[in-house]
Amino acid sequence: LYDFLDYWWHRWNHTLSFLWRFHRSHHTDTHVDTTTALRFHPGELLFSAIFKGAWVLLWGPSLWGFLGAEIAISTFSQFHHSNLVFFPKAEIWIRKIIITPVIHASHHSVHTHIRNQNYSTILSLWDRIFGSYHPPLPSDPQEMGVEDLRDEKKAHSLPQVFIEPLRRKT
Repeated sequence: LYDFLDYWWHRWNHTLSFLWRFHRSHHTDTHVDTTTALRFHPGELLFSAIFKGAWVLLWGPSLWGFLGAEIAISTFSQFHHSNLVFFPKAEIWIRKIIITPVIHASHHSVHTHIRNQNYSTILSLWDRIFGSYHPPLPSDPQEMGVEDLRDEKKAHSLPQVFIEPLRRKT
């Protein structure tokens, strides 16, 4: 259930313009690695905590159930932002069950039609069910990041990260 919730939260962060203003900080990285999994705007973290807190109050899991789910989400987030590469035959089978680094890396594409796919954190099932699964294709462009921030030297500075959602209305 928690992974299902996380899928929708991530998808809404891409489709609702107010949330995207904050979430795009996560996508400014032009090279995805485990540090990318830690790059979030404080505003997004606050909104996420409120949303997940409301869900927990409605769902009512035990403290251990909640902590276990959060640990799983955080662990898989680190995993799918990593640079691990599986043998091609293994990759095909593994991605049928979970999101692999190759699948998630395409989600960080600078190209919107590719970036707005592959929202799942743990199970690839959610993307498959809701039509957002996109296996990376050899013809897919490889550039990562957010197009209007790729060349800004200040795009990764702490002040820029804080100010960005307030100055842009994308």
